[in-house]
Amino acid sequence: DLDHFKDVNDLYGHAAGDAVLRQTALLMRSVCREADTLVRWGGEEFLLVAKRASRCKGPVIARNLLEAFRAKTFLLPDGASIANTCSVGFTAFPVLPWHPEAFSWQQAIELADQCLYAAKNSGRNAWVGATFRQTEGTEDACRQTGLDLQALVESGVVDLVSSLEDPGALRWKG
Repeated sequence: DLDHFKDVNDLYGHAAGDAVLRQTALLMRSVCREADTLVRWGGEEFLLVAKRASRCKGPVIARNLLEAFRAKTFLLPDGASIANTCSVGFTAFPVLPWHPEAFSWQQAIELADQCLYAAKNSGRNAWVGATFRQTEGTEDACRQTGLDLQALVESGVVDLVSSLEDPGALRWKG
């Protein structure tokens, strides 16, 4: 999700916002592998499906995306240029590799979205990811919390990784 994208539209106009979105798509494609799927998910939000990537590669992919944005200058139609950052949330699918039918892809996206908003609410220009521990009670905890990621972290069935210095201090709600 692009950080402060509304400000781009408000300050520079919708043509500038469209230019930033087009350049964002190109930038993200340059970071993706050929096997990956990238789609605009809505507004200024993109969905990247990193097919056949190891579960441990989430932080690497997220870090590469943030670094690419930090290095990018977005050119606007009037010749001006601006910098912009993004925030990233991710999880793996299947969510539980030992029980692949336990969660739908839509639920995986919901978990990644909760990670994204934790990154945004905690300062932006950051990434947050969630992976599930294979422990007794993981599936029960997921059912009991209704996939509330903060509650799952607190219950000890989810490990968080983040570019933020203290992932324990994440702000889950805006």
